[in-house]
Amino acid sequence: MRRIYNFAAQPHLTISSRRIWRLSLNRILEGRPKLKFFEAGMDLGLSNDPYESFRIFQGRILEQYMAISGEFISL
Repeated sequence: MRRIYNFAAQPHLTISSRRIWRLSLNRILEGRPKLKFFEAGMDLGLSNDPYESFRIFQGRILEQYMAISGEFISL
């Protein structure tokens, strides 16, 4: 998969925060009357509840971002 994006510029800075993620997640859930099927990750079978599925799905995405963010830290 990484070969597909070899042409893309690498980031100079990675900023990530679980606190910001939780705040964003809550704003999305509070601001939408209904989550879309794929947006909620319902196709992955994570939960029968769209809101719980959304939280799990977004949590998995966050974990992947956290895992790859270390590749770009050069302090």
